[in-house]
Amino acid sequence: MFVRFLERADTFEDRGVPLITWLFRLARNLSIDLQRRQGRTIPFSAMVLADFSTDDGQTHLTRLAERQELRLALASLPPIYRQVLLLRVVYHLPLPETARQLGRTLGATKALQTRAVQLLRERMGSDDQDGERIPSPPMA
Repeated sequence: MFVRFLERADTFEDRGVPLITWLFRLARNLSIDLQRRQGRTIPFSAMVLADFSTDDGQTHLTRLAERQELRLALASLPPIYRQVLLLRVVYHLPLPETARQLGRTLGATKALQTRAVQLLRERMGSDDQDGERIPSPPMA
């Protein structure tokens, strides 16, 4: 990774922000590139095996299908939408910290999260099986 930093050292432009900011952005971009090249695979060891002694396995299979549907819907989102949802929902970062990590204003980050949730709902279907609306995640 440090070799890649040295290779890109000539692209650094002093814009009044610390050098460490540029290095973190470069590391972030390199890790995103690496993840995209490797693709999204789930190792077998990470899969949860269910105890089928109490039911016929349908409940577990339904949950697995729902998770797969969520993964596919998330993968279909634009990268910035995936990033804002990852920071807010998975890492539980507060909105100001998420905005700082993304290099955006608080209002822009709120708008990104709102659009990401709306698009995710559209891609997964916005209603529950009983016709009840799925609640939104907290916005602040």
